[in-house]
Amino acid sequence: MSALTIVGLDNVLSSIPAMLTFVPTESIVFLPLVSEPGGGQTLGPVARVDLTVVTAMPDTVARQLARVFSVLPVASLIAAVITTVDEPADDLPCRSEVAAISKALSENGLPEPEALFVPSMTAGTLWRCYLHPCHIGVLPDPATTALAASTVVAGESIKASRDDLARRFTPSPDSDRGRLRPLVAAAASAVAVEDGADDRRVLRGRIASMDRAVSDVDKGRYPDRDAVIAELIAAFGTPVLRDAMLITRTREATVALEDLALYLWKLTEEPYASHLAAVVAASAYRRGDGAGAATAVDAATESCVLAQLISAVLQRGLRPSKVDELFGQAAQTVRADLGIPNQL
Repeated sequence: MSALTIVGLDNVLSSIPAMLTFVPTESIVFLPLVSEPGGGQTLGPVARVDLTVVTAMPDTVARQLARVFSVLPVASLIAAVITTVDEPADDLPCRSEVAAISKALSENGLPEPEALFVPSMTAGTLWRCYLHPCHIGVLPDPATTALAASTVVAGESIKASRDDLARRFTPSPDSDRGRLRPLVAAAASAVAVEDGADDRRVLRGRIASMDRAVSDVDKGRYPDRDAVIAELIAAFGTPVLRDAMLITRTREATVALEDLALYLWKLTEEPYASHLAAVVAASAYRRGDGAGAATAVDAATESCVLAQLISAVLQRGLRPSKVDELFGQAAQTVRADLGIPNQL
């Protein structure tokens, strides 16, 4: 998530959609507050779990959260229960689920969470604490939080639901993909020959073309010529060229790389599509969008080492900044091996 400091519990809760990049429903969102070496606390990696999963498997969920959070000095934990379930006349909904997951988290070495009931992620919603009835607050408009503003400025969007996030991976019409199919196959054959011959001059040229395409997308210009699209798809489907694109970039350029890969994914099929989905996943995770990364991993339907790596990273909840650093170093090594100076 963003490095912006979020002050006040009302603002923390209303920033949840921007943290997740979609508006959650029927969920429990776990927000760890992590102790900093110099004093004070910051918000750690946010985890969202379907309420039905927490109800069915509280111990399993607690163990997984403990594995993710155990590497962090978690000082306290907030659990926001977001559900439209009707409130009982004399109590808050889902109290038994909250008690079960709180007990399981404590047994796994995590602080007992401060559980808050949030009926919806809309402005003016009254939230309440399960343990302390007098601890209440009102959500400001989630669209006007500092984190939401920074998300929009970076060229990202907040989806209305997780399903909307997954619907990004809707292929283009068969006619478009069919028209491109022979061009992509021809381009892929040429790249395979170049890669097999270790033709570094040509491979450097392909990476330069890929970098230009990212720069163009950052300016709102997507490739529209079939031959160019086919060459880009074939290049991203080649691991050495794909990996060279994972250099450390500005947040805006990372979004552009993600958008380019998604655009190309819609226009192609396997075996190229999974490589492109993996680039989307890596880019999303590096900018702190775990939900976007997860939906992209789901779209990688064929075996792809990069997608598998992002899946493992998601399971372990590694800090996006650390993943960004490691990927950036690896990509720069690939470029250096090909004789490309560090210019980005």
